[in-house]
Amino acid sequence: MILYLCSNQNINLFDFVEKERGIPIKKMSGLFRLKQFVIHDVRNLSQFDFFLIDLKALKDAESEIIEAATAFSAMYNARIILFAEGLDGSSPLISKLIDLGFYNIITSTDYEDIKEEMLECISPDGKDMRSAIRSKYFPHEEIRQKDKADFAFLCRDVKIAVVGAAHKVGTTTTAFNLVNFLVNSGADAAYVEANTNGHLSTLPTYYKEMTVSETHVEYNGVKYYFRGHFPEENNFIVIDFGTFAQCSMKTLKQCELLILCGTTKPYEFAFVRAALAELCDMPLFLLLSYTPKKVQSEICNMLKNKNVQLYFTGYSPDLFDGKANAAIYAEIVKEYTHVKAIE
Repeated sequence: MILYLCSNQNINLFDFVEKERGIPIKKMSGLFRLKQFVIHDVRNLSQFDFFLIDLKALKDAESEIIEAATAFSAMYNARIILFAEGLDGSSPLISKLIDLGFYNIITSTDYEDIKEEMLECISPDGKDMRSAIRSKYFPHEEIRQKDKADFAFLCRDVKIAVVGAAHKVGTTTTAFNLVNFLVNSGADAAYVEANTNGHLSTLPTYYKEMTVSETHVEYNGVKYYFRGHFPEENNFIVIDFGTFAQCSMKTLKQCELLILCGTTKPYEFAFVRAALAELCDMPLFLLLSYTPKKVQSEICNMLKNKNVQLYFTGYSPDLFDGKANAAIYAEIVKEYTHVKAIE
């Protein structure tokens, strides 16, 4: 059963689901505050399999929508489907929701495309990360026939340098997450340990499913190469250089993409400033973790004239989580990402 929170103009938009698929829909139309509805007004949603939300029916700020969706997922098993007609990857709301793992988002404006997206959202597995990001970054007219389109990475050996402004700012986690995102998105990608920390050699003790060879370990289809070894031809090679102090400018300039990791804690942000001063003539992506919302605008203003694309990353404790911060990673590699037609 579907609980549909809808605007008056879209009240009958998804009736086809009940007629064609036999899934009952309970409609509640009007204007709502989702946060209040989820936390205070709903008593028992155990009877519903899906919670379909029309964005036009909400009076909440974007931050409140995100908070309400997160709270709902923690309290109930029903799958959230968001109807966000006409929005795309430029929407902070859509980007943040995808970062948090909410992939069942309908953004089409054409009725047939809306139907197709809705049917995917109510399928047994729902939309996956690849489908959500494909919808987010490519025009709808290019991908109307979902079964005839997919990601294509038409590049070879694009080297992505991941560097930490200081120790323990999430450099290795970012590199691991990024390579898992790339592989999960259909790219040939591998990780290379290019620092002296030796973290990679400790992992097989904890992850028993890892296979170990002389040159690399492999886990869930992703290869991680030890220091001194390099993979054969790939779309992307994610190179973990450790801290900025451990690598040379000459080496970094040989990489096509540069990611600098840091935090905004006062005693650690000083290292970010120092690294940016050294890298001032190189375009880079700056990923800052553990950044309170109240200081994000201040940081943006501070760096607005720098040759930097700035992102505030979400919490990601799992080394192998390609979903965490997926929208950010998709932005970083989007110039190498294409839609391919499948015969």
